[in-house]
Amino acid sequence: MIDILPLYYGMDGLATDAETWKDLIENNKNILHVDTANGYQVSTILVGLASPMGEGKINIFETIVFDQRGKDVEVKRCDTPAEASYWHKSLVKEYEIK
Repeated sequence: MIDILPLYYGMDGLATDAETWKDLIENNKNILHVDTANGYQVSTILVGLASPMGEGKINIFETIVFDQRGKDVEVKRCDTPAEASYWHKSLVKEYEIK
């Protein structure tokens, strides 16, 4: 039997409806954290669309590190707001010393 995951997720990491998700994305309510570290921008957002990668992971949050030219140099994806905050803080700390 195949488990079917919900498609849309909110900032709490729980399933939501399409209209709520659309409002989050269109009104930039999906931004969890944004920081600058030694010239790098670290941005953590809710993508909010399930993109399963096996082992039950849905990868609805994304942390991206951008260099000074705006090119992404590192990406972390995860399932929960707590994981997203962890990765964000970890990457800010890492890039502060680069």
